[in-house]
Amino acid sequence: MVDRLGCSAVVLAMASMLMAGCGGPSHLPVRSGPDANLSRLPDSLEDGSRWPSDSLQFMVVRPSRDQSPDGRSPSIDSRMTLAVLDPDRATWVMSARMDDQQGIRFASGLESLLSLQSLQSKGVGPIPLQATLKRQPSKEKDLMVLPGGRWEIGAIKVPTDADPGTRITLRLISEQDVLNGEVVMNMAQAEDLFVRVSGAIQAVRP
Repeated sequence: MVDRLGCSAVVLAMASMLMAGCGGPSHLPVRSGPDANLSRLPDSLEDGSRWPSDSLQFMVVRPSRDQSPDGRSPSIDSRMTLAVLDPDRATWVMSARMDDQQGIRFASGLESLLSLQSLQSKGVGPIPLQATLKRQPSKEKDLMVLPGGRWEIGAIKVPTDADPGTRITLRLISEQDVLNGEVVMNMAQAEDLFVRVSGAIQAVRP
């Protein structure tokens, strides 16, 4: 068993070196990709509908990767991507990219909210992320590119006796302050997102 584990470790190490030499990010061209994207609602749902999943997750990726539709022109964007993932459909529901300054402002906003005693609540069970799409791609497309797209912290629902859970809304805004989508999270999800965004800001650039 020890010999097999040792051989496996060597094979994994060699594979890692080969991947670094042949397909690692440092060997790809660096260029800016789309600022933000919005996916089509499934099941023929209309604008303003909630994305039909209770399994949504935040994804934080840096650097961001792009490729042409035929997959022949891969590139990387040094910005961080914050996306909402539907793992059951293998779909990014909505996403936007942040440079360092945008990421710092976003993380600072989350940190300020997390430090407010008035937003703390106890005995509240977990809730799923809830995403609502306010716009849709054109009929022939499954994805809408949003120039100038960005994440903003929106409405805050403070805990009450009747409803002790805090809710924080993130808004996906594009050029001319158009609202494209919203994501509602609780404090635990906000804290996890803060940790991941802060870590990505400190990540090494390509």
